[in-house]
Amino acid sequence: MMRIFHTRLSGPRIVALLPRWLIILSSCSIAGIILLGMLVKIDLTVSLDGKTRPENFTEVRVGREGTIAAIYVKEGAFVDSGTLLGEMYNNVERDAVVIAERRLAAAEAEVKRVEAELQLTSVRYRTGVSEARAFVEEMMADQTSVQVGIHPEEIRKAEESLEQARITLHDAEEELRRGEILIRANAITPNEFERRRSSAALTRHSFVSAEATLARLRTYNRPHDFAKSDARLAAARAQEGTAMAAHHAIDLKRAELLAMQEEAEAARAALSISQTNLERTFLRAPVAGYVLTGDLEQLIGRGLFAGAVAISIGDPDTVVIRARIPESKSGDLATGMRVKVFLAAFPHTRYRVFEGKLTMITPMFQTIDWEALGIPREEVTPEMRESFTYATILLSDPFVFEHGERRIISPGLSSRCDVILDEGPALFVALQYLRKGYRNIPNINFHL
Repeated sequence: MMRIFHTRLSGPRIVALLPRWLIILSSCSIAGIILLGMLVKIDLTVSLDGKTRPENFTEVRVGREGTIAAIYVKEGAFVDSGTLLGEMYNNVERDAVVIAERRLAAAEAEVKRVEAELQLTSVRYRTGVSEARAFVEEMMADQTSVQVGIHPEEIRKAEESLEQARITLHDAEEELRRGEILIRANAITPNEFERRRSSAALTRHSFVSAEATLARLRTYNRPHDFAKSDARLAAARAQEGTAMAAHHAIDLKRAELLAMQEEAEAARAALSISQTNLERTFLRAPVAGYVLTGDLEQLIGRGLFAGAVAISIGDPDTVVIRARIPESKSGDLATGMRVKVFLAAFPHTRYRVFEGKLTMITPMFQTIDWEALGIPREEVTPEMRESFTYATILLSDPFVFEHGERRIISPGLSSRCDVILDEGPALFVALQYLRKGYRNIPNINFHL
């Protein structure tokens, strides 16, 4: 043995010195290892934690520069279109809306007041004109009677007119008495009561006129004084002219009403602007979907510029997985890698392993200020302090069969994502691992 150890021997001579059974055993072992390396398949994976989320999303942007005052939703919550998600500090805008509403209410009240006054003035004008014209017609008839004399037929017609006027006056006074009762009970408007009062006054004037006409015809026994008749007609025409001149008051009320309507329209426009400014301080969901933004509590108190993205709303009909990548694992990953996804809500032993592809890696890394969230410094581990980014994994078939129905995976489900670095025969994968030199020791999964 000492001679063999100190003697410079070549390979063939060493083999010749070994027992034959050992050579055969060694050869078979090497061949078995190579064969096993060819038959057994393995894959090297990096595990990431993620959550399902919609693939398509809509961004909710702030309407103006300001500070977020409150957030009313949480990550993963489903919201309908128009749901209030949060709001900014808006005390100034709220006060402006209140002032604009009061201004509009005052302007509309003024419009109603002027409209009522205009209606009342119009009723009085029409009543005055009607009375004046009736007086003119009476004086013209009086002048005609002076010129042609009196006939018995005229007296009969005058008596019929007086009787009709008496009946009409009785009805009008009854209506006026009922109106007085109703106005005290607030059952009718002042304008309706004024209409009844004017109608009763006009009817009473007609009755008095008919009574005077009949008395004049019955006592007619001598020619009338034409000068006196002309004077009465002139006075009637003057009264008609005075009544017609009262139309100027209606014009003034119409002008006042137009000014009040313009004031109300300006107040309405100011209110619309104030409401628009207030609405811009609210964050509302533009579409129905799931809230994708996490750590929403950190938005409260943060100042944002106009147009900045505050919250994202995801489409509930499409699903991807957003996985968190620690900085130490990011160097081994690349887009296009195949991913096996395990969902806790759908165990693979009952359902299946979901297949996907790594489609995007966010280039910006970030860290979490745990102390700002109230976690003591001594409880923060090095893994928690590590910077991280996110990866988007697109599922090839995000549907499951449950209770006999095919439905899409719900957003917000926790998942484990095994990103496959290499896969194939164990021998080739081992050689690739030695050649590439991964930064982290990957997980090894065997498959026969």
